[in-house]
Amino acid sequence: VCFTPDEEIGSGTDHFNYDYFKVDFAYTIDGASTDTISFENFNAATAIVDITGYNIHPGDAKNKMVNSTLIAMEFNNMLPSNQTPATTEGYEGFFHLNSINGDVENTKLNYLIRNHNKEEFNNQKQLFNDIAEFLNKKYPNNLIYIIGATSVGKSTFVNLVLKKYAETVDLITTSMQANTTSNLIKIGVGKNRLKEECYLIDTPGYLNEESVLSCAPLETLKVLVPKNFIRVKTYQLKDQQTLFLGGLASIDIQTEKASVSCYVSDKLEIHRTKTENKEKVFNNLVFNKLVPPFNESEKTMYGDSINYELESNEQVNIWLSGIGFLHIVGKCKINVNALKMVKVTVDYDELS
Repeated sequence: VCFTPDEEIGSGTDHFNYDYFKVDFAYTIDGASTDTISFENFNAATAIVDITGYNIHPGDAKNKMVNSTLIAMEFNNMLPSNQTPATTEGYEGFFHLNSINGDVENTKLNYLIRNHNKEEFNNQKQLFNDIAEFLNKKYPNNLIYIIGATSVGKSTFVNLVLKKYAETVDLITTSMQANTTSNLIKIGVGKNRLKEECYLIDTPGYLNEESVLSCAPLETLKVLVPKNFIRVKTYQLKDQQTLFLGGLASIDIQTEKASVSCYVSDKLEIHRTKTENKEKVFNNLVFNKLVPPFNESEKTMYGDSINYELESNEQVNIWLSGIGFLHIVGKCKINVNALKMVKVTVDYDELS
């Protein structure tokens, strides 16, 4: 007697020791009653159907949402309803939906395909490919949606892509003012390797409450949004020195020496002073030289200032939403003070 792995997957005898078991014939004893001898086998395969959808808020979903769970239902309904384990017997082949898991964005179906007839078995597998091809054409995956917060340059990015790759160039209207793109814009960008037409979809920006760009007036946008490539500005700071980034944020340094490289718009005023004079300088220059904000009403709109304290052993990157980022080299203690709508992050970990 030899015990082997599951013989139904066709590899149960892969490691059978024929030198030890010197026999002319071998029989599998499995499952059936003692008075039954099964002398035939069936063909079997596993099929995994992976469906990718597109999720969006239900209130804005018309002609946009692609619900992968509904496509999964559609896929299953295109299989013969009379070829399931519950409707077949004997030599009749079947499709067995073993499991289904998913949500709007992604759904996976796991099937068992079985048939005693090899030709019919191959036809069953081909049916899966045919249904998948049909649904891929019905729900094309050659759409690329450009999604992001308002006033971050989505339409500008689309125009750059069009200039480089599109067969014909018809640029999108852009503006520093928020919400210039008010509806979906579908732009053809040529064909892919499957000779399918491909499209970029420019979308209206969403409101980011952690960025001044989402509600800043045009005067401020002209300062914060660079028109040209950013040229880095580097400052060598000594102990107890402060850098102002307009009137939106300030950076205090406690060290013998630190290098602070600023990646911000060239129109944003960067002012250096001694930390001990920080408050006096701010009160004298805010709304005048330290802009934005340009007035008390705008400053109030961005919320109260928040302090963040951190240390750098060698170097650290500090991101200031709506402004840019700083690269600081040197072992130092750093105090960041920023208005509430200027979200501060350090190496992708939010400060507390």
